[in-house]
Amino acid sequence: MIVQIGDVYWFRVVNPRTDESEVRPIVVLSIEDDNCLIASFATITTSEIEDFDGKYDKWKSPIFGWRALGLRDASYVKANCLASTETMLFSTNDYIGKMNRFDLDSALAKIEDFLNSDEEAW
Repeated sequence: MIVQIGDVYWFRVVNPRTDESEVRPIVVLSIEDDNCLIASFATITTSEIEDFDGKYDKWKSPIFGWRALGLRDASYVKANCLASTETMLFSTNDYIGKMNRFDLDSALAKIEDFLNSDEEAW
């Protein structure tokens, strides 16, 4: 199976602070050798960003093409929730779709902003 940048999968994500895990949609943001940098999505919900400067909301990047991508509800990439994993852990059964270029570029820009901030991930 070939994993590509912009691919969206269901994937078990572990919160490094609490060790709690849950299956979430993630988007592959970069691939180096056989490792992927992934960003988990915000809770898939119809609720919108309430506070653009708020601790959590300011790192959400809207996915405008969520329907075409195959998500059930309006969704956001959480730029402050990053992790890496091996590409061999992805399964074709968990594939959701491919993020459009505009949404991917927006998410990457928001992630770059987060990485240049002094804030901690998760």
